Amino acid sequence: MESAQKYFKEHGVTKRPSYKTLQTEIKRLTSQQNELYVELHEKREEVKRLQTIADNINRTLHEESNKINDKDYEI
Repeated sequence: MESAQKYFKEHGVTKRPSYKTLQTEIKRLTSQQNELYVELHEKREEVKRLQTIADNINRTLHEESNKINDKDYEI
């Protein structure tokens, strides 16, 4: 209870919100948190996919470079 009072005081809230108002805000924030978590998970998957593509491109370029260098030394 003290931490709630401290929070309200720090944020300039003079009239304590009703229980129903607080519950509504908690539900809203929880929903927002869940949406952001889903978005974060999707972004991480996208980064992983793009990193795999970048690794494949780098590996292919490296192999091509080695083939070109090997041909330069053939007699």
